[in-house]
Amino acid sequence: AVFLGRDGIINKKLDKGVKNIKEFIILPKIGQAIAKLNLNNIPCFIVSNQSVLAKRQITLEHFKKIIMYLDKYLSKHKAYIDDFLYCANYKNIKYNDKKISFFSKFRKPNPGMIYYFAKKYNINLRKSYLIGDSDTDILAGRLSNLKTILVDTIKYKNYELSIKPNFNVKNLNEAVNLILKYRK
Repeated sequence: AVFLGRDGIINKKLDKGVKNIKEFIILPKIGQAIAKLNLNNIPCFIVSNQSVLAKRQITLEHFKKIIMYLDKYLSKHKAYIDDFLYCANYKNIKYNDKKISFFSKFRKPNPGMIYYFAKKYNINLRKSYLIGDSDTDILAGRLSNLKTILVDTIKYKNYELSIKPNFNVKNLNEAVNLILKYRK
């Protein structure tokens, strides 16, 4: 399986987070990259911290519209995400919408979202990858025994922890090609 961060991997990363659909700018070749995973029967999951919900900078309704927008975009490329989890908590602020049941153990670098999918879909984590753009992504991958791929983004410039990824790439398409190469 492949676990993806969202902001910086799927869409353009904004310093203050994506707060509306106009700010959700899908990066080049995302549809093609995910379609390659789908065609090779590799499950694809998004695991994303979304503090904009806890900070009340976006409503759950608008957040779901962004997810539907991404689904529609991917379907035009004959691609899909198998499942999506997000952690809406930030620092000590819990997003108190009853529809969201994920708390701090799910916020990366904690591996809760990854473990949830591993159990739900019976995933062998040692044969799986995490593609992220931050030190917290890489740490979450390492804590889950995943192979980790760091995408070079703005956040990469602020990489603070000394936890090194298994691989460094420029974008999602390059990461997918690397996974397919090592899978054979």
